[in-house]
Amino acid sequence: MTLVTLTAPRTAWREPSALPGFGLAMGYKLVALSIIVLLPLAALALRPWELGFSGFIEAVTSPRVLAALRLSFGAALIAACVNAVSGSSRPGRWCGTNSR
Repeated sequence: MTLVTLTAPRTAWREPSALPGFGLAMGYKLVALSIIVLLPLAALALRPWELGFSGFIEAVTSPRVLAALRLSFGAALIAACVNAVSGSSRPGRWCGTNSR
């Protein structure tokens, strides 16, 4: 009678991660981001469509919404112009080092 031994296949030794629990933490953060940011944003985008296409167009072209959009894009344009002139987008300026 021959004795046969069954062994589990060998797996390569895995180095311990420098960030243990990274996968679990990343999953938790993505779920929290989805609940806190993406869910209300989706509701905000879908809400005007409840009234149909004409209701959506009416809601988007109301004077209050147009004023808010004008203010937002105007402020973004001014900030971009100031940033372009001052050059504060260079990472060396943030660190206080000479970036030349």
